[in-house]
Amino acid sequence: HNSSAVIHIREAENRAAADVFATAKELMLADFIEGSDPGICVAADQDIGTDLCLFGFSAKKTVVTQEQARSLARQAGIRLEGLGGTEDGVIGALAGIGLAASGNDGRFVQKGTTRSLHGSQTIAAILASGVDRVETRGGAAVSNGIVTLRKFPKPAFSGGKAILFVEADGDAYHDIVTG
Repeated sequence: HNSSAVIHIREAENRAAADVFATAKELMLADFIEGSDPGICVAADQDIGTDLCLFGFSAKKTVVTQEQARSLARQAGIRLEGLGGTEDGVIGALAGIGLAASGNDGRFVQKGTTRSLHGSQTIAAILASGVDRVETRGGAAVSNGIVTLRKFPKPAFSGGKAILFVEADGDAYHDIVTG
């Protein structure tokens, strides 16, 4: 299993980034599974260029190396660290930043209060929790109704928005995980 998680920090001066990095690093070092290769990365919006997005998309389709990741991070002034094992996690950490910056990849494991929603929820409650839009896989907006959630909403990052995709299920809907 290989995945990355990205924390989006929206602030003009990125003061919280150093604190988030230190806290996340501490948690990761305390909890990583033996045999895994965790990595951590922090980048300010202004440091994330097209080359970083391209690196992320490339990492999804081809084999990229630690040296490529470290070199790109160094050139951009981005903080990147391997935290254990082979340190190959630096590849996924940097790729995750680039993919998230594209605004069209991945899904949110938490946005707003989405993790507090369980079971059947109204579309209004889902939108109020931090999801930007609810729509079908075909792109049709869904503005009314009830959605049965598998666990909690995991909206996809699409067009720079948190989109919860749903399928019709009788008179209601159920969420589908994409991204």
